[in-house]
Amino acid sequence: MRKNMPKEDYELFKIIVQSSQTKLQKILYKILKRHYKNIINTSDYIIAQGDIPVALVAHMDTVFKLPPEQIYFDRQQGVLWSPDGLGADDRAGVFLILKIVQVMKKNRKPTIIFTTDEEYGCVGAYQLTLNMPQAPWDLKYIIELDRRGQIDCVFYDDINEKFAEYVETFGFKTDWGTLSDISIICPTWGISGVNLSVGYEDEHQEIETLHIKWTYATYQKVLMMLDDIENADHFKYEESAHSINWWKYGYNYGKPYDSPGWDDDDYYSYGKKDYCYGCGKEIYSSTALRAKDKFGIMHRFCGSCASEKIDWCDTCGQPFIVEDGKKWETTCADCINKGWESDE
Repeated sequence: MRKNMPKEDYELFKIIVQSSQTKLQKILYKILKRHYKNIINTSDYIIAQGDIPVALVAHMDTVFKLPPEQIYFDRQQGVLWSPDGLGADDRAGVFLILKIVQVMKKNRKPTIIFTTDEEYGCVGAYQLTLNMPQAPWDLKYIIELDRRGQIDCVFYDDINEKFAEYVETFGFKTDWGTLSDISIICPTWGISGVNLSVGYEDEHQEIETLHIKWTYATYQKVLMMLDDIENADHFKYEESAHSINWWKYGYNYGKPYDSPGWDDDDYYSYGKKDYCYGCGKEIYSSTALRAKDKFGIMHRFCGSCASEKIDWCDTCGQPFIVEDGKKWETTCADCINKGWESDE
């Protein structure tokens, strides 16, 4: 398994991680113009029409305010890191997509989607679905390259078992996740999608590392998936009955929705910023996941904190904040107070 990084790959990765989101978008647009004829470039996303019916997705932002000044490669461990925060979430995904675009033969290129501000609540992905409520071209499925670890495949609220089985044949193992760009794109377009590991660990922290062998392993697996596209079905999005349903609990953008997760202030909150109740990071209030604490007070969370701090009530299906050390709880305070707690 590869532990070293070719010089040309290292230089490409440096350019990617050491660019601001605005600069990176300009770079990506120039590169895509060499390989694609039909490209739509907006302030929220880039989408380039491919030749085969599959799309690759990655986001251009990171949680760090400034790109890293120094990047180091530990040859013994086979990892990249930076004291400033590497930003491999999701610059590793961007890197992999560019490599794939470069090696795929003419007339065999996938559709490419690069989004902005995923870390602030998938803002670019949401704007894409507003502008394109249906998939603009034929797609059998969507691959996002924005997952931590080595062999994870995450489907969020999509329970299409045939698609999960198909993805796992390429060496991935199903895991659980809370939010990413395909959480918005796939249910809107009605197409199954998967988020695959790209090799980073300790994301959102300065100690974040990128394991080169994991990154290249996913690269090879995705190439195999793209080569097999003629044998793949058109996988339709099948939403779970216990869906997190980010449309109800965050992605309203001026659309009134009658649900317990709705906050009247959010009707006018597009672009309004708030702070995550878990980590204190600045987030967009209209794209945050909201949940009540045991006192019935509503709080907003970023996607990362939501996975640690929030669970969904087995009785009413609404999100609620679990107390530290009590992640096993499955009933919210409202249902407990009403005497609806499950016997289990």
